[in-house]
Amino acid sequence: MTVPVLGATLYFDPTCATGWRASRWLEPQARKHDVPVRWRAADRWFGTAAEEVPGKKRGYPAASKVFLRVVEAAHRDGADDLVGRLYAAYGWATHEDTRPHHPDLVREMVAAYAPAYLDAVDDPALDELVVAAHHEAAEYVGDGESSPVLVVRTAEGERGFYGPVLGPGPEGERADRLWDLLVLAASLPEFFELSARRTWRRPRRDPLTDHSTSVLPLLPEDLRAP
Repeated sequence: MTVPVLGATLYFDPTCATGWRASRWLEPQARKHDVPVRWRAADRWFGTAAEEVPGKKRGYPAASKVFLRVVEAAHRDGADDLVGRLYAAYGWATHEDTRPHHPDLVREMVAAYAPAYLDAVDDPALDELVVAAHHEAAEYVGDGESSPVLVVRTAEGERGFYGPVLGPGPEGERADRLWDLLVLAASLPEFFELSARRTWRRPRRDPLTDHSTSVLPLLPEDLRAP
């Protein structure tokens, strides 16, 4: 059974590895099925006090805040394709090349891939749009989860789910099957949720010994070893 998809929206946080992997699966599927994708803000740090952020992730909330300002400013202007390209570049730098999430890196990427929105990075007036988008995502999945939230629009209406939560891939036919399953689930108003124990963990890399992708020259000055 093939269910025509009219559009998809991914609510995401740029510091969320789960959202990154979901986006890498979503983009080629959307192109294959000629489905327009909207990129929206979902702040995984919303309501988190500074002292609750783990030390190694101290820069994450600030990076997320300024990045999501750009996301919502561009979405407001109908520039979702630009957000997709910006997110691809930033996500590759952080989640694949292991550059640290930091507002300075966001500015660097926006200057390169979305220069028209460089002023949005430091515009606190956009925070209202970010919060509104975050609450929109919660309307689909509740307050317990935030990133990623995938919304699929069909002739039956819109359905949103937390996820998909993925390890590496899937690719090829397996990616196609996942698309078909999610679209079918979105078309069934009786379906709500499946869950399984996560069995995959990203292999740890030591930046001091693994020189396949050296991250030391890319660290901001205040994070470099003395």
